[in-house]
Amino acid sequence: MPTSVRLDPATQRKLAQLARRTGRSKSALMREAIAALDQHLELGATTIADVLGDFVGGADLGSSTSGRRAKEILAEGFGRRKRS
Repeated sequence: MPTSVRLDPATQRKLAQLARRTGRSKSALMREAIAALDQHLELGATTIADVLGDFVGGADLGSSTSGRRAKEILAEGFGRRKRS
């Protein structure tokens, strides 16, 4: 079923880059992302840190102020919409 999705320019560029790099269509990438998020939510993920749990800690973000802040942002669920 055709669906229209509005993306900001940066997300649109990233989607096009991923499609070229992986050889998949943009539609296929969006379907895979939705399926992956659904699977993580069914397993009880509530924050982006839960979804990225396999990757968090996989890279040293450093002990600097920015490294600590990056860890805090991931733990807080960066990317969630702020409620008005």
